[in-house]
Amino acid sequence: MRIARLGAGTLVLLAEVNAARLGTAIRTVLTQPTFRDAAQSAAREIAKLPPTAAAVRVIEQVLVTIQARAKEYIDDVLTGKSVTSKLMVIAAI
Repeated sequence: MRIARLGAGTLVLLAEVNAARLGTAIRTVLTQPTFRDAAQSAAREIAKLPPTAAAVRVIEQVLVTIQARAKEYIDDVLTGKSVTSKLMVIAAI
């Protein structure tokens, strides 16, 4: 919810999660520059905080993994492939 409040992401309520809604949310966040801009702004503010290098590395690795899986998911949705297992993996992260 904090990410959505920052404008760096969108919120999909658990009760409303389905492949179409999640796919739309992922596509929106990955394609609209306002989300990236807000995330970069938040990153700059976080960078001003005292060093937490280890935590930053872990978070960056998680975000890279999420982004890669989200792109795979979108590709599968757009090509009509089954996304059930990928949906579970993305939700688990």
